[in-house]
Amino acid sequence: MGRMVSSTTCTTFELVIAFANCIVWLVAAYALYARWQEKQYLAEVDAAQARWAAAIERRNLLMAARTRQQALEEQEYEKDEELRKMLWERERLPDDADDLW
Repeated sequence: MGRMVSSTTCTTFELVIAFANCIVWLVAAYALYARWQEKQYLAEVDAAQARWAAAIERRNLLMAARTRQQALEEQEYEKDEELRKMLWERERLPDDADDLW
């Protein structure tokens, strides 16, 4: 009977194929990891842009509210000024009041 070769012995060709297979799996794993990192980065960029846009929108709303408030305050001031002038004219002594004394 012939001798059997142990199944754990590999030829050089089989070792090269196994090594190449490992390299392929490592490259594939790295490519998947790089893609995952890219998705994470893009998600962070999108979130930052959304926060920035929300901050600008809040600022614009605040500025519009301040502008409206200032316009209302100016209108109220003008009305108060007109009332003061009317009261002053009413309570002011006439120009010929010196003749009365």
